[in-house]
Amino acid sequence: MKSDHYSLPTLLKACVGIGDVSDFQLLGVMLHGMVVKFGFENHVVVASSVLDFYSRYGNLNDPRLVFQGLLWKNSVAWNSMISGLAKGGLHLEALNCFKNMLGSKAKIDAMIVPTLLSVCGKQGDIK
Repeated sequence: MKSDHYSLPTLLKACVGIGDVSDFQLLGVMLHGMVVKFGFENHVVVASSVLDFYSRYGNLNDPRLVFQGLLWKNSVAWNSMISGLAKGGLHLEALNCFKNMLGSKAKIDAMIVPTLLSVCGKQGDIK
């Protein structure tokens, strides 16, 4: 199988929510290794898929490392990180990440708005 920056995101997405969780987590970790081996860790779509994969399994340490390693962060990468933090129940951290996104001059798109509204609703009264 020849892997490229087009097939790896699709394969990572397929590892989420199908069958035995441990088998697909292992496969996702192996795919992440392929991402690094083939030098795609700075390809924003691939890295965002890795972020999403780990976040969906409740692992927020690896996505943070992947995100920090990105040389260029666009709205897709920021959205993946903010959504992962929100899914992990780290609402204040998700809001801080959004604040950092604003400071980075990344464009806000419609994909992040529902996540932010949900985070704000779950956060409650912020002073």
